[in-house]
Amino acid sequence: MRLCMKPIRLLIFDLDGTLVDTLEDITHSVNFTLGRLGRPLPPPGHGASVRGRRMTMLLTRALDKHADLLEEAIGIYTVHQSRNLVVRSHLYPGVKQTLEHFRSLPMAVVTNKTLEFSEPLLEKLGVRPYFGMVIGADAGLPLKPAPDAFQRIMKGLASRRNMPWWWATGQRMCWRAGPRASRPAR
Repeated sequence: MRLCMKPIRLLIFDLDGTLVDTLEDITHSVNFTLGRLGRPLPPPGHGASVRGRRMTMLLTRALDKHADLLEEAIGIYTVHQSRNLVVRSHLYPGVKQTLEHFRSLPMAVVTNKTLEFSEPLLEKLGVRPYFGMVIGADAGLPLKPAPDAFQRIMKGLASRRNMPWWWATGQRMCWRAGPRASRPAR
């Protein structure tokens, strides 16, 4: 069997859990928020399920049956997370070297984190210059795994619609977005 590989001409990365390990800082901000609201902290190990979730979904889940506290929780979390964005967060091993290796290719980030957090996170970790585009949850597009953000990146960074590209993610749900993004939006 002969494999025919087309050269990749565009790289698109997920942020949390792929480029950056943000688990401890997100967990700390959620726990701080719950503490300020007088709510019990989640059991140990709960943090593993927070990556890749939008802030609203994350806090709704953490508040359990106290959705009436959501607006206040978002305010507390937003301030705390913005002040503690890169206390424990760090690039995964080899990320900077990989980005440097592929520097000649257009690269982008698609994340369900808002740009309010994702842009400063990439800046503080010293990798923002590698990415021609960063699309966050506040871009006015459906969230991944919907293909819209990928289509916007292909239009903005790619010269041809059907050019080969690669989506790097740690979340299985996002793999579905890649093939659909190569088809025209309906």
